[in-house]
Amino acid sequence: MRMRARRTVLVLAAALVLSSCGDDEVYVPPGPDASPPPTAPAPRQRLVLPESIGIRYRLADSGADPALARAMRDDVSGAVGVSGAYDPPSTERDAGRLTVEGVYGKVDWLVGTFGTFLEYVEERALKRDGRRIVAEKTISADAGEMIKCWLLKADRPGPDKVSVWRSCAWVDAGTVAQVTWGVRPSEASDVDEWDLEAFAHETADVREAVQQNAEPAREQP
Repeated sequence: MRMRARRTVLVLAAALVLSSCGDDEVYVPPGPDASPPPTAPAPRQRLVLPESIGIRYRLADSGADPALARAMRDDVSGAVGVSGAYDPPSTERDAGRLTVEGVYGKVDWLVGTFGTFLEYVEERALKRDGRRIVAEKTISADAGEMIKCWLLKADRPGPDKVSVWRSCAWVDAGTVAQVTWGVRPSEASDVDEWDLEAFAHETADVREAVQQNAEPAREQP
């Protein structure tokens, strides 16, 4: 009796489903491996340059970076390049500036985009003032983002002879950018002992300050 009742319920359910289809429609029930309904994509980010980052750094210079946008346009749809420099407090001038440079738009392939970006900024740093990477480490490489940090050195005339910078870069679905800090001359000799993962935590604070949700960007010429 219980089996007959169950069959009756199933027949009625099938009849209701079929009756909801039009004359030319055929209902095909989803199989066990059917894909879930699509979800709305997470909002992409854009890069902004606020007047300050934290309580220490104040914006000193900012603007568009069309050269970087052109270099990344094959990897980032609607690429818009920006760059900015932030000064530390006057009592910490020897710490050097904090700089932010990057591109926002639509990133379809994280690995390829990150590779193009890192190659470009490394070559640009070398051409600008002879900066070369002396240590690097990949901090994160999952499906949603990639983060990498490194140290740069450049030979300089004068009593200190060597200048050092620390830098971290990231890529996600909407941005690819790097943050660079100058290193005090008094600390430059200790760079071999520095923890590159610690830079990533500092970068996270800067990243939070310079990213905002955005609509797709207009590509720069």
